[in-house]
Amino acid sequence: QGDYTTANNNRVWLANTQITGNVYGALAEGVHSSASQNEVILQNTTVSGDVYASSAEQGGNNTVTLSGQSSVLGTIYGGNGGNNQLTLLNFQSDQALSLDGFDKPYIISGADTSVTFAQNVAQGEVYVQGISDVDGRVIIQTPDENSNFSLHAPNSGVYTYSLTPQTQASGLTGWLLSGGFSAPRAETYAQTGMA
Repeated sequence: QGDYTTANNNRVWLANTQITGNVYGALAEGVHSSASQNEVILQNTTVSGDVYASSAEQGGNNTVTLSGQSSVLGTIYGGNGGNNQLTLLNFQSDQALSLDGFDKPYIISGADTSVTFAQNVAQGEVYVQGISDVDGRVIIQTPDENSNFSLHAPNSGVYTYSLTPQTQASGLTGWLLSGGFSAPRAETYAQTGMA
């Protein structure tokens, strides 16, 4: 605490636990406080309060990663600077995520991901990392059908992917990930398998 405090390059990694209160990747308080390059990772963890990658007045390049059956009952704060990133990795939760201070596109990755956002999403990126990620198991719900999601997948030469909005219910739009064989490349794939 103080006018010119800093808290940089910290990592908090919590797994398989329950936290009563808040979690801070960086705690710096003061009118000129700064906190940059801090990381919070929650894996199968429940937080009853808020999560702060940074609590400082300025600073950026902070990240928060939620994995598995994790939930945050409060708000998740990326920070008051630029370039703050939220990543959801095989994340499953019925609790809507309330977010603040993330200006980079959200990264949503993994076959078993299911997430609902408590507010409009300006941009999110869904990363498909392999064939096992197909079959519509990545579900994204936002309160606004105008939320922007883009799909990224390695070009395996075998599958094509699509991310399509589903029927709206209670103000939520569901986004369904699906895929299938790429017909022009199926023969090549078969020959590779034989080889």
